[in-house]
Amino acid sequence: KAAERAIGLTIQTRAFLGGLIAASVALLNVVIVAQAMFISTSHDLKLLLAIVVFSAVVTGFFSLWVARAVRRRIQPLREAITGLATGQLSTRVTLTGADELSGLADEINTLAGRLEAAEEQRASLDRERRELTTAVSHDLRTPLASLRAMVEALDDGVVTEGPEVSRYYGTMRREIDRLSRMIDDLFELAQIDAGALRLNRTPTDLREIVADVADAMQVQA
Repeated sequence: KAAERAIGLTIQTRAFLGGLIAASVALLNVVIVAQAMFISTSHDLKLLLAIVVFSAVVTGFFSLWVARAVRRRIQPLREAITGLATGQLSTRVTLTGADELSGLADEINTLAGRLEAAEEQRASLDRERRELTTAVSHDLRTPLASLRAMVEALDDGVVTEGPEVSRYYGTMRREIDRLSRMIDDLFELAQIDAGALRLNRTPTDLREIVADVADAMQVQA
C-alpha cells in the first residue's frame, strides 16, 4: 500500500500489471516444471514456452481492455463528485448496468438530491429571515412613532386636561408593553432557531388587541 501511494498507479495500470504478473508467474512455473520433466525434449519445451507467451499476451490485452472499460465507467462518477464539490448540486450520473459502479452512481444521485433540497431549504430560510427582519423593523417603528407623538403632545402642552393626560399615559404604557413583547418575540425566534423553545399556548382575546391598536393609532390619526 505504501508503494501504491508513493508511485500513484492508476486502476488501468494496476489491472494491466496484475495480469502481466500472473502470466509471468505462470510462465516461470512452466519453465521450471518443463526443465524438470522434459530435459531431453527441447521441442516440447519450446512449444510450452510459446503457448505460455501467447497466453501472457492475451491476458495482458484483456486486462488492459477491462481496465479501460472500468476507467470509462468511473470517469462520470469522478466528474459528478467534482461538480458537487464545486456547488453544482443539479449534477446527476447516468450509468447503465447492474454492477457496483451503477449502484454507486445511484448513491451519488441520491446524495446530490438531498444536497439540492438542503440548499433550497437554506435559501428559503434566508429569504424568510430577511422578510422577518423587514417586518420587525416596520413593527418596531409603529409603536415608537406613537410614543413620540404622545410625548411631544404632552411636552408641548397640547394635552392638559387630567383625564386626557391619564389616557395618554395609559396608551404610552401599553405601547411600551407592546415593544417589550416584540423584543420577547425576537428572543423566542432566536430560541426557535436554536431548537430550545418550549411552546406555552394560551387563549387570547382579539377584541383587546383591536382596542389596543385603535388607541395606539388614534393620536397619529
